Amino acid sequence: MSRTSAHVETLRPAAGRQLMAQGSPLPGTRWYFAAQAADGDAAPGRRVVLRQLLYVLNPNAIPVPVTFTYYPARGSAPLVTHAIVPAASTHVEDIGADLRSLGGPLDQGVAVIVNAPHVISVARVMQHTLTDGAVLNADTTPGVMAPARQWSFAEGYIGQTYREYLTLFNPGPTVARVTVRFARQGTSAPPVAPVRLSVPALGQATLDVRGAYRQASVKSVGLLVESADPVVAARTLYWGGSLERQHFGADAKPGAPLASASWDFTGASVNGQDQSFLTVFAPRGAARVTAWLHTPDGRLLATLRLRVAAGQRATVRLSDQVRGAAGPVGVTLRADAPVVAEMPQYNAGSPNVARHAGDVITGLTGGASYAHLPYLNTGSHAVAALIDVYNPGQGPLNVTVRGYSSTGRQATARLTVAAGHTVQYDVARLGLPRGAFGATLTADGLFVAYAQGYAGGAAEFLSEPAIPLPAEALQAVIPAIPAPSSTPTATPATPATAPQPTNTAAPLAATATASSSPVLTGTPIPATTTAPAQPSATSTATPANTAAATSTTAPTSSATPPPTAMNTAVVHADEHADGHSHAGLPDERHQCVRRLRRRPARQPRPARAFQGLAAHDLHRERLQL
Repeated sequence: MSRTSAHVETLRPAAGRQLMAQGSPLPGTRWYFAAQAADGDAAPGRRVVLRQLLYVLNPNAIPVPVTFTYYPARGSAPLVTHAIVPAASTHVEDIGADLRSLGGPLDQGVAVIVNAPHVISVARVMQHTLTDGAVLNADTTPGVMAPARQWSFAEGYIGQTYREYLTLFNPGPTVARVTVRFARQGTSAPPVAPVRLSVPALGQATLDVRGAYRQASVKSVGLLVESADPVVAARTLYWGGSLERQHFGADAKPGAPLASASWDFTGASVNGQDQSFLTVFAPRGAARVTAWLHTPDGRLLATLRLRVAAGQRATVRLSDQVRGAAGPVGVTLRADAPVVAEMPQYNAGSPNVARHAGDVITGLTGGASYAHLPYLNTGSHAVAALIDVYNPGQGPLNVTVRGYSSTGRQATARLTVAAGHTVQYDVARLGLPRGAFGATLTADGLFVAYAQGYAGGAAEFLSEPAIPLPAEALQAVIPAIPAPSSTPTATPATPATAPQPTNTAAPLAATATASSSPVLTGTPIPATTTAPAQPSATSTATPANTAAATSTTAPTSSATPPPTAMNTAVVHADEHADGHSHAGLPDERHQCVRRLRRRPARQPRPARAFQGLAAHDLHRERLQL
């Protein structure tokens, strides 16, 4: 791989189309990351080491030059390095190694901008370890494609072992004046005055939310970030601990730049002691919210109804609503006003005791016909090996999953997902070399997709959304020219124009004026805020879900056996297409991955209404378990 560093002549773009749209980069060519906030409770004497990696997925048939620009927290000059990412492959960039080679600070978080002349996608993987090698926590953070003038965070908590931080990055040339407003949980909670911050040009600012919100009687809190100039905002959460005050859980996510009347989730775990929650924030006007909880085969488990006051948030514990349900649960949320929704969940118990992995799952709005997963992993160190694909439409959906390894190997799987159903696909069946790789998902309709798994020896649960990209990004990807062959290739044709939903997302601020950085102004969501096709509580139909994998350099794997009800397109983690098994993985992680599988169907409980949660501090109930 070719590489240059700071103060070296900038690499020229590779031959191909120049991706510019009305003076701004095409979506998928520039990615922003706010800094990862440091754990302020780390105990002295046992140094915590933070490792951060950037996973860059290049789906183009040509090598792509990529520029990484790092912005230290304390006003140092930006640091720049370059790399050539080979055609149709996934590249790993070590942030710490770059900072060492460039003479940058290693004891502070850095914001990052990743630029390329062609469509790519980027995710950041962070891991905290002790100097003795013990893994404390790990998490995956997707990049955002543009700064924005407002960001919303539905989830947040500052009680017991929790620590919460808000990090802000200003990529603009002038100081950004930022106001942070706190979203109370419950109308009885007294308001807390907003906090105002100044973020220097090309600089950062960090807010200790626990310190700023400590006077509040209810410790659950959402955030609304407003800025006169476009910024990037991210929330970092730490939880759990030992006698040495080391946190065993961590989550770092960007906020939602837009509120929406439509949100979808997959993979809510309600098995055993797992804890899953749904948190809804109404940043502007009061909202009436309906959420349908459904099984992978589309059957309705429960109907929840919430009323969320303007500027406040509400939380419901999902596992209380569907006790006894087996397997992962999907959530379809619709509201009569724009809201922001997140789904926190914790594995096998309370996040405040012992060592329980968790994640705050970002919701998706409206679905996409083209999406990226820059980070998947089937290696022995980190596992993110399952993809959930939900079809919110009225008819069957054909999805192509294409994996890209770091060595340039590719493999393809095809899934058919019935209307209202979810397929879970084990990416190990692609037959790519074990380890990290990226994937693209392309469909003939709209879908919602998440990667599921565990990382760092089960130190962190991963449930990351596939990054939706617009149709013009798919059309801009430079395709491979097929070589002459006497045997027809099994690669599916790419649609000339991917279907697009009507954009009715409500921005949280007035339309942005022109700036030197692109500003996000819209996110596709369905044109209607009414419920989708209702799952049937008595349906026993078996969806037509299939999964077949082909590889450009490996033998074609066998097709998945015909599915049965509640066991749709399930591929066990120990049944790899290339003959590998998880026998070498720690038992705990093996069991964690297996827990995500669907189990035989049980008789679903009748749907029921659930109202008036805005006044309840359900996080307090969670923390006392």
